Amino acid sequence: MVSSLSNNTYDRYVGTTFLANWKALVAKAETNAEDLAWIKGIQTEGACCGWQDAGDVDENPAWTECGTSYTTICSAFFKDVITSKFGSLQSIAMAIAIIQLLLISTVLGTICRFKEFYKGEKIDFGDYKHVPYGGRIKTLEELIA
Repeated sequence: MVSSLSNNTYDRYVGTTFLANWKALVAKAETNAEDLAWIKGIQTEGACCGWQDAGDVDENPAWTECGTSYTTICSAFFKDVITSKFGSLQSIAMAIAIIQLLLISTVLGTICRFKEFYKGEKIDFGDYKHVPYGGRIKTLEELIA
């Protein structure tokens, strides 16, 4: 899953959907202090400017105040963060699957042990006559006999 995310899926959306969302967020951040603080926090944490191009005014206007020490673009920073998060999710999913398999084998083992000591009761069906498979009763006397 991580390899398909890092090589294909993420890269497919970087220049289209994610870029459009980044530009919309940057435009909204000009008038919204919370969005501006979020963008600045991402730029500081990831040492990044812009989404694909730090020099593009639509992706990184001057008022976002990118530092000169920021060497990466933010799409690369997001890719690294997402990939690291999915790696930990995979290990959690694997641990849960192993626990489930252990529980299933425990239940199956318990059932087998229970069947080993279980003794069925013989039930008296009274006047019921068992007719073997394929055998047909032709008359009422055969049924009663």
